Amino acid sequence: MNQLVVMKNRQAVTTSTSLAENFNKRHDNVMRDIQELKKDVLNFEEMFFETTEPDSYGRERKIYLMNRDGFTLLAMGFTGKRAMEFKLKYIEAFNEMERQLQPQSIEDLIIMQAQSVKEIREKVERQDKQLETVNHRLDNIDKVDTIGDLQQRLNKMVQRFAQQEGIGFGQGWREFRQAYNTAYRTNLTARMNNYKEKHGLKTLTMPQYLSLTDNLKDAIRVADKMLNKSDAS
Repeated sequence: MNQLVVMKNRQAVTTSTSLAENFNKRHDNVMRDIQELKKDVLNFEEMFFETTEPDSYGRERKIYLMNRDGFTLLAMGFTGKRAMEFKLKYIEAFNEMERQLQPQSIEDLIIMQAQSVKEIREKVERQDKQLETVNHRLDNIDKVDTIGDLQQRLNKMVQRFAQQEGIGFGQGWREFRQAYNTAYRTNLTARMNNYKEKHGLKTLTMPQYLSLTDNLKDAIRVADKMLNKSDAS
């Protein structure tokens, strides 16, 4: 039998796989019951934490961690003699783990505070590195040769707009298409489809279409206005 309760991020938790094994239930049914709770429990994220773990074949699968409150809420619906026995075992396991988490002396309290400071410092360092990576990417986008391939330039401009707005690349293109349609009172999607059908093309990207129809410079102007508006907001 696996350990009933473990420590995760300085909190006593158990797992959906542990419950499935010990309460003799299918894991997918336990996951279904947790998803049902998600619909009705307002503070669901405070009790259940989605993560992954390898299955018996080494493949990653989605599971849930849950603290004492999450376990109590979920196990409330488990009935039968075996269920009662394991409810008591889990409760005792939570009690024991939480006793271990309690500081026993001033020295223990100092150590716990030092660990918290270390965790905060490491988190700040990770965020600084992520910010540095984002800035590096934006700097590289700024260095695109404005006299070079206009298709590449348009791609980079839309990519930069998406990053500044915190949206996906595909959403960035959708907003570009809407801005272009508004600026030139047209429908890019319909025009591209007509062009593909007329010339027997299976695939055609928006930059390719704009290049083939000599509209790339107009597209660059639209993307430039989008970037300026994003910078100003």
